[in-house]
Amino acid sequence: MRFLEESARLVDNVNADTAIIGAGIGGLVLGGLLGKAGISYSIYEQAPKLEALGAGINFHANGINVFEYLSGDRISSAGVRVKRRLYRRWDNGDIVKTFDMADRAIRYGAASRAFHRGELHAALLKCVAPERLNLNRRLCSLYAGSDGVELKFEEGPSVRAKLLVGADGLHSVVRRHIEGFPQPRFSGRVAYRAIVPAEALAGLPEIADYMRWWDRHGSTDRYVLLYAMDEDRHRYCMVAVHSEAWLGREISPHVVDRDTLTERFSDIDPKLLAILGQLENIIKWPLMVAYPGNPPWYDRAVTLLGDAGHPMTPHIGQGGGMAVEDAAILARCLTEAKPGQYAVALRRYEHTRYERLTRVQSASDNNEIEGGNDWLLGYNPLTVPLSAN
Repeated sequence: MRFLEESARLVDNVNADTAIIGAGIGGLVLGGLLGKAGISYSIYEQAPKLEALGAGINFHANGINVFEYLSGDRISSAGVRVKRRLYRRWDNGDIVKTFDMADRAIRYGAASRAFHRGELHAALLKCVAPERLNLNRRLCSLYAGSDGVELKFEEGPSVRAKLLVGADGLHSVVRRHIEGFPQPRFSGRVAYRAIVPAEALAGLPEIADYMRWWDRHGSTDRYVLLYAMDEDRHRYCMVAVHSEAWLGREISPHVVDRDTLTERFSDIDPKLLAILGQLENIIKWPLMVAYPGNPPWYDRAVTLLGDAGHPMTPHIGQGGGMAVEDAAILARCLTEAKPGQYAVALRRYEHTRYERLTRVQSASDNNEIEGGNDWLLGYNPLTVPLSAN
């Protein structure tokens, strides 16, 4: 549906300059950055309470630089600094390549880090003013005019804001209200995810912070990752990607048994297969993608960031990084805009992000980073030039 025009001015009795829907990683980073810039914001989250849910997530310098600017030492106490990566043969686990990650920290200004999502989320929550976070606020409708937005929730009073940012993830409510915006589709691949205790890895001849088994090197059809999530290396995240059909009408994550997982990967390194056969609480995720059209993200006083606008495959580990980049670029565009010129700021945000997102999505789909890592990891959204228009 198209936004409904309101005859009355929506900015009367405004609750905040910027309303952010979703208190995930992207929404919290945006809120924290706006707060540092002195811009009024409020975050609205549908969950009645915030819990340490999920498994692991990786970030590289293009995201870590933003975290460190926003949270300083808080980010150092969460997750693990990745020191070494191993690539292994599919059938026997022999090491094919080893990567020392220390040079990346020097080259790009920040080390790659992996986190348990819940612990990263807790660290980012400390960057947001508590009074700006509103829980149990599920958005049900919105009305936008040229001068602002009115939001209606299932519980609680309506809210008026000068600008609305949909940071509400794959199933974004905000996205549904932007006419013609591409909806996510199933990529043809799924990811099985679980948490692995370190003692379960005892059968591996060598353990690194990050390990990948390739069915065929560079293939996105089948691979398995194991990576540490804490500095003590007590827990690892397992991600096993498989090309398969999604059965059933509802495309959403669900629990599967370990037999389903081991059947899919029965020809893998026997040492790893034995580990997979011990796992509990295995979640099967459909890998969804969407490629923003032109113009991609904004309509009047409404825009999107992260998975709400451009869900992507996880093959190069940049889905979260793109949400953080979005938040940093959007915050800069809003900070540099003249008072009341939100449409100019959103257009600038779109033009700054569109080409970058297109290139990263293509690289992720093909699991191929052309021309080395510099263009990808050397991108600092805090300092990169913004679009002129």
